[in-house]
Amino acid sequence: MKILKYWKTIIWAIVIFTLSSLSGDTVSNFSFMNIPHMDKLMHMGIYFILSFLWNVESKGNSLKAKSNPIIILFILLFCICYGIIL
Repeated sequence: MKILKYWKTIIWAIVIFTLSSLSGDTVSNFSFMNIPHMDKLMHMGIYFILSFLWNVESKGNSLKAKSNPIIILFILLFCICYGIIL
């Protein structure tokens, strides 16, 4: 099945959804969240990982293979939209 090719991306998207479902009170209890703008850095990091995993898996798990710029643009736009929706 082709969807199993993207299992890491799917798992990471589920992790993002789960973490995004937590209430703000739960997240604010972590001490490192008191650093200014840490939430923005965390969001940037988790969505970077999502786009990286998707890009690598779309190339057949090869870091050396070249990516199609259209596919990269689609992946980035999808990750941005996913972040806005959540």
